[in-house]
Amino acid sequence: MANKVMHLCLSDGWGGLEMYPARIIPELRRQGWEPHGLALAGSRVAESLASAGIEPLTLPSRARALLQAGQVLAYLKRHGIGVLHCHKSSDLRLGALLATLRPSLKLFFTDHMGVTRPKKDLYHRWAYGRVTRLFSISDATRARNLAAFPCRPSASGASTWASTSPPMPHGSMTRRGACCAVRSARRPARLRSACPGG
Repeated sequence: MANKVMHLCLSDGWGGLEMYPARIIPELRRQGWEPHGLALAGSRVAESLASAGIEPLTLPSRARALLQAGQVLAYLKRHGIGVLHCHKSSDLRLGALLATLRPSLKLFFTDHMGVTRPKKDLYHRWAYGRVTRLFSISDATRARNLAAFPCRPSASGASTWASTSPPMPHGSMTRRGACCAVRSARRPARLRSACPGG
């Protein structure tokens, strides 16, 4: 049975970040994954997922997303989806809530932008504490993320290196709490732990 992942992007904009989930669908399928999508109704993200061959689950607005967490959980259960992958930090609110309500879910987050301010307050410790894998798109964003995110050391057993295939290394996962692994700009086919001591 194929591994299944739901890409979550509740953006009503249209840029590189929003294009990414649909663009990686062919590679995910090539690697044996069954991709699903969650997007805002009527958004370009929803349209792009449909054009890529996925009929996404849609929500009417970001404000309603948390209230419809039960609907999303039911969809995940019905389709046997075990991995959520967020692409916007604001989407982690829903992703972390879903992972809290169903601890067996793996929660991935790709940071496309890199943060500039510390994210270690109570909310971010909770949200990023639910993240199984945090991916950074370059060494520069990785360095900023190491300083900003509430990553824990690799006491959870995260490997320093794990082989994978670009562009989306879903096949290499750690237990929740390992928090950080990144795709290296210099070594695109490998992952590095972003947690100090990892």
